[in-house]
Amino acid sequence: MDQKYLKQKEGLKLISNRAWKEYNGEISGYSYIKGIGEPKGAIWGMAGHNSSDISDFYDPDGTLRNPNEIFKLWEKMDIKKDDELAFYCGTGWRGSVAWFMTQLTGWEKTYLYDGGWNAWQMDKSLPIQTKAPKNIKKIDTQNDYGKVLKAKASCKS
Repeated sequence: MDQKYLKQKEGLKLISNRAWKEYNGEISGYSYIKGIGEPKGAIWGMAGHNSSDISDFYDPDGTLRNPNEIFKLWEKMDIKKDDELAFYCGTGWRGSVAWFMTQLTGWEKTYLYDGGWNAWQMDKSLPIQTKAPKNIKKIDTQNDYGKVLKAKASCKS
């Protein structure tokens, strides 16, 4: 059985850094990934608008958002600094941005699940969810970067 699944049963939280439509099972996000959904029990940790985008984590000038803004939003989703967390996306690059933020700020029990959803969905023995659990709604990421921006506007204003 997959190590991430065994660790999840012991309390590891799998954090999806995929677009909401990917997380909610509406699309796979990739032409070469057939399965839709997420690992069962995965928590949405924000991303962007599609599989090529992680704009929720960036300011309009292309720099990373203040990690404390992200962490405050994560708290609403029951993602906390003292938790054991494995970040992932479809294949790995979006999850690495979230993981990198935790490393920059001293979070000690965070990992990157390399292979992400693609690896999980290929193992038919692993459980999946195809809708956000308990009808969870997408939170407001408080960032309009990646959408329409006004000149000289901040995504935080």
